[in-house]
Amino acid sequence: MRSLGISIQPDSFTFALCDGSLKKFSVAASGGESLDTISDDPVRDLGRSLGAALKAAGATKFDRLVVSVPSVDTALREHSMPFSERDKVMQVLKFEIESELYHLDIDDVVCDFIELHDDRATTTLMVGAEPKASVQSCLDVLTEASLDPSTLDVDYGGMAAVTKLLPVLTEGDVLDPYQALLWIGPFSSILMVY
Repeated sequence: MRSLGISIQPDSFTFALCDGSLKKFSVAASGGESLDTISDDPVRDLGRSLGAALKAAGATKFDRLVVSVPSVDTALREHSMPFSERDKVMQVLKFEIESELYHLDIDDVVCDFIELHDDRATTTLMVGAEPKASVQSCLDVLTEASLDPSTLDVDYGGMAAVTKLLPVLTEGDVLDPYQALLWIGPFSSILMVY
């Protein structure tokens, strides 16, 4: 299986094309680029640069596409609910957090969540509200690069997904039971403690 991962930032992108599976894979191609000059149409220019870089690296044929978009504009809120079934949560999520997003119009955001596992009696969620305009900009970059992803992952969600792939500590390990991942970027940084 060939999997293409792309990370988009407001002024840059990186990508990696992997062959194989989680157990055994090789990086077939990788690259990245930044827009060095101020552009009249940065979305178009970033998309064209991405398309050209993928073509030059031979990374245009793949089985799976994973796209990470920046959380620079994402509003994060911790929220408790009496249930955790995804369908039920998604039915009420915007209504539940609307009062906490006083600076955003709830009709102009896309919401999703990650369930936090803790010792509380109710389900605790990390809710992300991403402005639709930011999502559209990323989709426009990808369209310009001739890519059509089925989903987009906000970068903090990608970090949460990575924690599931890391080794689990056993009783013999003397490491602290809390682990952390830190990503430092040009516009924002993410610290995830798990």
